[in-house]
Amino acid sequence: MNARPTRPPLPLAPLGYRQDGRPILPILGGSGDDPDEQQLGDTTDAGSTPPAATEQVTLSQDELTRRFTREKDQGRRVGVRELLAKLGFDNARALSDFVRAQRDAEQSRLSDLDRREQASPPANSRRRNG
Repeated sequence: MNARPTRPPLPLAPLGYRQDGRPILPILGGSGDDPDEQQLGDTTDAGSTPPAATEQVTLSQDELTRRFTREKDQGRRVGVRELLAKLGFDNARALSDFVRAQRDAEQSRLSDLDRREQASPPANSRRRNG
């Protein structure tokens, strides 16, 4: 028997509409009585009034670009720190020193002939002009 994956049914009716006319569709699998929702600090009751609308902030394109760049750089630094920690290094300099030492050790193991072969380009890669 050929089992096909089943898709959840499409929502039949939007919950509302945005100001620009696009529909607001329900989130499939979302539930208001989800225990994780309550653990995240959601203290609103079903009968309470909705929170007041937040103040709208206008940012220039330059300020927005600076903020996004700062977030991106911060994420990159965190990623590098996590990678260094996984590899067992305290900082990037320690990793660079290790790689340099490994390359130097590899070069010292090569014979003089091997070093000359690596330094000169292969004969078949030279092009003739003519």
